[in-house]
Amino acid sequence: MILIQLLFGWPAIILFMALATLGAFKSDKKLMVVALIWSLPNTYFISGYNGWIQFAVLYLPISFGVSVYLVESKWNIVPKLLLIPAYAFYAALGLAVVNQ
Repeated sequence: MILIQLLFGWPAIILFMALATLGAFKSDKKLMVVALIWSLPNTYFISGYNGWIQFAVLYLPISFGVSVYLVESKWNIVPKLLLIPAYAFYAALGLAVVNQ
């Protein structure tokens, strides 16, 4: 049960968003790669839902992948900006869960 929570639940979401944020602000490619890999099980899990959630399933891995590429370049502001929609998505998802 703990492994499932670490791969698919809110602890996983908090972990990979924290890693992505640290990687973006410290310009650390390794943290961004770990965040990308850690986000894959969660995005696969939510890919079965309909509507606007399927957009996030495509957006999260692509944005983390682009961030891995751009984090150490002269365009290092882009990874920080790509985190904004990810935070907005998980805030909306959290509100949907709370308001059930």
